[in-house]
Amino acid sequence: MSTSSQNTGPLTPDREQEIRDRVDAAVDAEFVAHAREDVPQLLAEVARLRLLVRMYREHADHYRAYEQDARAEIDRLRARVAELERPAVWNPERKRWAVAGYDDEGGAR
Repeated sequence: MSTSSQNTGPLTPDREQEIRDRVDAAVDAEFVAHAREDVPQLLAEVARLRLLVRMYREHADHYRAYEQDARAEIDRLRARVAELERPAVWNPERKRWAVAGYDDEGGAR
């Protein structure tokens, strides 16, 4: 059994099992005697886990926004590639090749 009176570090699996065993087999006096040690540690663990959940949610929100921006940029670049891949056509009047959808000076129509 743990003898630490103020263990506020992360709850180890062994420590958790120790608390569970004590709860399962508790004689009321023993349970109460250890409550001063167990309850603060359990509350500290809950606080630590809540902080981690909040941190992971913030990271997830950030990456969702980044993904949306990246997808928009991918769509923009795909459209530009499709535009650049349009076939060239011969302009007999100017005696040169031109890309469909552009004027003779090379600008977009």
